[in-house]
Amino acid sequence: MYAAIGRAMGAYERRLKEERGRGGGPQVDRWEWKETRSAAVDLIKAMAEAGSVDINGVPATTMQLRTAFERQFGMELNDFDNLLYATDTRKIDETPYFSKLARALKGRKERLGK
Repeated sequence: MYAAIGRAMGAYERRLKEERGRGGGPQVDRWEWKETRSAAVDLIKAMAEAGSVDINGVPATTMQLRTAFERQFGMELNDFDNLLYATDTRKIDETPYFSKLARALKGRKERLGK
């Protein structure tokens, strides 16, 4: 799933570059991150740790993924390290965003009767 997000972000960036190269003004979609900043940090760090995204055949670093995320969603994660530290001290649910994603996928499966 994380690789799919990375591929989608990369494909979108390539599309924008192609549009700019044609001279016409690109029809730019406005992407909005609807989750918490902590969820963004969880996702970025997890993708880096899992090696889910390659850039030119080399696993993307946390900084590269963070930069791509900030560019894609138009938000700055200046407090990235503080948020990352806070994730390490969670006691009840260590990965609330991933738990939410898992519940959403399970709900889909149940809705489809699978």
